[in-house]
Amino acid sequence: MRPSGRIPYIPGMKTMLVLPCLLIWAACARPGATTELALFPCTPKALVVLEVMGGPDLPTVRGGLAWSRFSRTDRYQDRSTEKFLVSADSCGKLLMLLEGEPGTELPWATRQHMLIALDEMHRPVTVSPEGLAQDLQEAPITPGPDGHSAVLQLLDKYRPDVLFISIDDPGPDSLSALLAFWGESATTRDFRFVLLSVPSPESRGWCAMNWRGIQGGFIPGLSFGGFEKTLAILAGLPWDQSVFSGVPAATVLNNREQNP
Repeated sequence: MRPSGRIPYIPGMKTMLVLPCLLIWAACARPGATTELALFPCTPKALVVLEVMGGPDLPTVRGGLAWSRFSRTDRYQDRSTEKFLVSADSCGKLLMLLEGEPGTELPWATRQHMLIALDEMHRPVTVSPEGLAQDLQEAPITPGPDGHSAVLQLLDKYRPDVLFISIDDPGPDSLSALLAFWGESATTRDFRFVLLSVPSPESRGWCAMNWRGIQGGFIPGLSFGGFEKTLAILAGLPWDQSVFSGVPAATVLNNREQNP
């Protein structure tokens, strides 16, 4: 599923985008407020973020996933997900990072995060804490469902608040297979999943998201700044509430997650 041509203007769209954010903020911010007033639960579940480097094209999105290409309203400014990881650490979230070596450094870490750095052959070369190495069994974590099934087992066993995976573009077939694998696992294992390609001078970037009860389909007008706020909402992190219209992805948060 891919957009074609211009996105049609829908009367009242701006109000539709702003109102859900107001309700989310009101239910989370007011003392004693209940989640009955929120369009999205305030209590976060595990969040899996899979970042694909190298400006790959958006894979074909099937099923109930929500997806978007980031709008060009934001001026490119060295976009990265490091700010999100630092914010998650500062809020005391437990992180599991799976990246190519040397990996992200989190100075003044608030917790003993789990770090796995891979070499060019996708073999773990740096593992922290050391006990985590026993679960990897020296097997290559190749960018596909077979390799990432071991990562899913780590998620089930250690229950980090955020599992962040960063890989180079594995090619369209492997990327589509990864999207299907993690997208399906998000609903069967009950966590939130985000696949993204960060904007660069050569690419506007894109994202795809899935969890139980999400309203799937194309998200119009999503900037990378709005996406960053959406990540913060999903992970239970502080976010800039002064510009509610900066979170157009709130339109996909208005269906509460279904009970298992």
